[in-house]
Amino acid sequence: MFQDELGGGCGCGIQKEEEKTFMENVKIFIQNMGNMFHKVGFWVLVLVLVGAFLGGTAMTWYQKSQMDNAIMLGGFVYDNKVFDIKERIR
Repeated sequence: MFQDELGGGCGCGIQKEEEKTFMENVKIFIQNMGNMFHKVGFWVLVLVLVGAFLGGTAMTWYQKSQMDNAIMLGGFVYDNKVFDIKERIR
């Protein structure tokens, strides 16, 4: 009974881990680091894509608002030069 509680005999208790060689430990470490880099790389890629989408959307919104202001005023300044904005009728 006492030996069954510690894991002897039934095979469902605590089992002693086998000793691994240094090279096996290095291989496991490299595999774990590779998995970690893949996970981090995935999230970096996701954040870059989300940032590009948000940046593009914000830039489009900003440029549209600036163009609306220029049309309302009838002109805009670019490179220290004043340009008139006139509507073309086709």
